[in-house]
Amino acid sequence: MKDDHAKKNGSMAACDPALGIGGRRTALKYGLGVLAGIWFAPAKAEAPYTPIIIDHPIPQAQARFGSAVAGAGDVNGDGIPDILVGAPGQNPGGRLVFVFSGVDGSLLLTIDNPVPGPYNAIGGAVAGVGDVNGDGKSDLLLGEMDNGKGQAYVFNGADGTLLYSLSPPVPQFSTAFGVTVAGVGDVNGDGKPDLLVGSLGWYDWNEWTGGAYVFSGADGSLLYTLHSPTPLDSVFFGEYVAGVGDVDGDGVPDLLVGEEDTYDDRWRPVSVFSGVDGRLLYTVANPTLQKAGNFGQSLAALGDVDGDGRSDLLIGARGQYIGGNQEQGQAFVFSGADGRLLYSLDAPTPEPRLFFGGAASGLGDASGDGIPDLLIGTDGGPGQVFMFSGADGTLLHTFDSTEPGVVGGSRVAGIGDVNGDGQPDFVAAWPHQDVDGNEHQGRVVLFVSATTTPPTPTCFGVPATIIGTPGNNTLRGTPGNDVIVGLAGDDIIDGRGGDDLICGGEGNDRLRGSEGNDKISGGPGNDAIWGGAGKDLVEGDAGDDRISGGKGSDIVRGGEGDDVLLVVGAGIDTVDGGPHVNGDFCDAGPEDTVQNCNP
Repeated sequence: MKDDHAKKNGSMAACDPALGIGGRRTALKYGLGVLAGIWFAPAKAEAPYTPIIIDHPIPQAQARFGSAVAGAGDVNGDGIPDILVGAPGQNPGGRLVFVFSGVDGSLLLTIDNPVPGPYNAIGGAVAGVGDVNGDGKSDLLLGEMDNGKGQAYVFNGADGTLLYSLSPPVPQFSTAFGVTVAGVGDVNGDGKPDLLVGSLGWYDWNEWTGGAYVFSGADGSLLYTLHSPTPLDSVFFGEYVAGVGDVDGDGVPDLLVGEEDTYDDRWRPVSVFSGVDGRLLYTVANPTLQKAGNFGQSLAALGDVDGDGRSDLLIGARGQYIGGNQEQGQAFVFSGADGRLLYSLDAPTPEPRLFFGGAASGLGDASGDGIPDLLIGTDGGPGQVFMFSGADGTLLHTFDSTEPGVVGGSRVAGIGDVNGDGQPDFVAAWPHQDVDGNEHQGRVVLFVSATTTPPTPTCFGVPATIIGTPGNNTLRGTPGNDVIVGLAGDDIIDGRGGDDLICGGEGNDRLRGSEGNDKISGGPGNDAIWGGAGKDLVEGDAGDDRISGGKGSDIVRGGEGDDVLLVVGAGIDTVDGGPHVNGDFCDAGPEDTVQNCNP
């Protein structure tokens, strides 16, 4: 996602992201706090959201903290998605990007500009891109359009070190390379996510023509270049870009690129390109035919909202004239399969210069109907954020900032489920808000779904007494009888003494019953299970499991998957490899009962 408030009228001077906008009153130092100044009004009975502040770690006027926000993916290995926030006005000559924990909002990383300088600004365009270096952690893509002809950087999400830089492939003509960036998934089939970088222009014969570039996430090499399907002078093709998922059914994610005619502020169709080779699939035009509606200034993938198995498109038009209201704004949802309009989205509170649609994001299913929903931000007015149903565009929630000092402008990003309740969570930012007297410092808020307390998980039908989180847990029982459920994540569980019930849940778990007559189920995933002493019932469930019954007369079941079942120690055991017979290996004693196993 990118910060676009500074850019207007085709002027490179106006593109300076150091121009200040934003601010708010601080509640906590780069941590979490309940936000008193924001309220939300549900339009339906869906789960409400609890607003939680993530404050600027280094307070400064004109920082515009939150000018760009994005889901970072899991950068610290706890199984929970994290948050990426840019502050392009921070520390002129450097500028900063921050990564916060999705669990508690604590600061994980501060990323400085690798090439500091008075006009070098990172933080206006940021994206989480997935794991490009194979360490199992999500990595980060940051754009810097002001360093001469522009630059982009890929950072290790685990520790913030620079992995490599991306330079304009045609440096003598490219300008503002890195104005917008996106992760696009794996388009070249090497198992690593790839990268999309936009550029405002190729300065060719005194005209701007624009460009967008797809790079290998593995090594930063150029895969191909995207061009406007109808090139004209003074067109900022590549000013807005997004990965959109697979729209043509070939199993490879595809690409969205927006463009503007800077001579008369006309906004041209958005182009949809094949991720395989960059060929044009189709273009999508403004359904209302308004030429100055800023159509395509915000782009987002939604997932499949119409049930055809293809990812669909969300496109904002923040400058749209609606019912006599100048620049009220509008947004549109299109079929990813063929580009036809599915429905339009209008501001629930009409007013001029609201710039509804200035920010847009897919969210995931917040309403529980099995269809992904969406978020729309406004660049004017009080800076509201709206949540709409992906099924039909009805309003689900309105999120308002009510504190003094808000002069409009909001950013939004769906980030995934941070609290394990199955509901999608998101971040919103108000980079215009004043904070403790610091003009335009900015504010970011994490909105966490506040659903009713979920039922206590069970293990073998018994309510759990020790419960993990959706991340990776290490759980230990008591000397007594415990019921332990790990939930999702790669868990390590030790029942210790007593007759325990242990269920690993999803993930690749390591489970040990220890003393007592235990019942253990690995759940989905490739698990390692040790029954320990006692007469145990040990089940691998789905996945390729390695199971040992331990001492005592045990019942050992592999379940689905290619399992290795080892029965050691005294006792007469019952060993069942499960339905995947040819893939199971069982090692049992001569008095044990063995079935559904390879010899």
